[in-house]
Amino acid sequence: MCELYYTPPSDKCFNEVKKIAIKLWREIATDEGYLKEKLEDVMDLKNVQDNFMYMIFRFHPLYQMKLSEMISAKTRKAVSDRLIAGGSPPEFNYFMSFSERIVYYSADKD
Repeated sequence: MCELYYTPPSDKCFNEVKKIAIKLWREIATDEGYLKEKLEDVMDLKNVQDNFMYMIFRFHPLYQMKLSEMISAKTRKAVSDRLIAGGSPPEFNYFMSFSERIVYYSADKD
C-alpha cells in the first residue's frame, strides 16, 4: 500500500469523519451491544497512522455510501485519495467524485 493510506489527514477531516461515523452508528444500530462496540472503537481514536481509514472500513459498503453523502467534499476527497493509494478499485470507492471517475475510466490503460 502506498504511504498516503497511512498518512493522517487534517484534524478537521479526521474529526468530521469521527463525528459523522458516531452519528451514523447511532442511526443504524439495532441493539445497544452493537452500538456500544462501534462507539468504543472510535471514541478514543487519535489522528495517527491509518485510524482515519479504520473508521471508514468499520462500515459495510452500503453504509460507506451513506457516509460519503454525509461528509464534506474535502473530506470525501481525502478518503478517496487514500483508497486509490491503497489500491482500492474505483468501483468500490464510494468516495470518488463523478469527475474523478470520468478521468479514471477515460485514461489510457495501456
